[in-house]
Amino acid sequence: MKIEIGQDAVTWFEENIYVGSENGIRFFPKLTRGSNTGITVGIEPAVPHQSNVNTTVNDVTYFIEEGDEWLFDYKDVHISLDREFNEPMYKTE
Repeated sequence: MKIEIGQDAVTWFEENIYVGSENGIRFFPKLTRGSNTGITVGIEPAVPHQSNVNTTVNDVTYFIEEGDEWLFDYKDVHISLDREFNEPMYKTE
């Protein structure tokens, strides 16, 4: 399992998520409620603690913590930018 992130997505994260001293962006399962109840990908600035799945671009580590891999079916994660909605898009293989 690995993370690949496109340059367009890297640019989006750099412009929209303030990393600060954490130097990392964590992807995790997030429960949503309302008309679209379910589980989605949460994003937060964080420091990796127990991460076997990560990649570093421009000194920022993008990672999934141990125990959260199930969200991506334990497959490789490809992150790109959905230009229609101007937000990250996740594809697994």
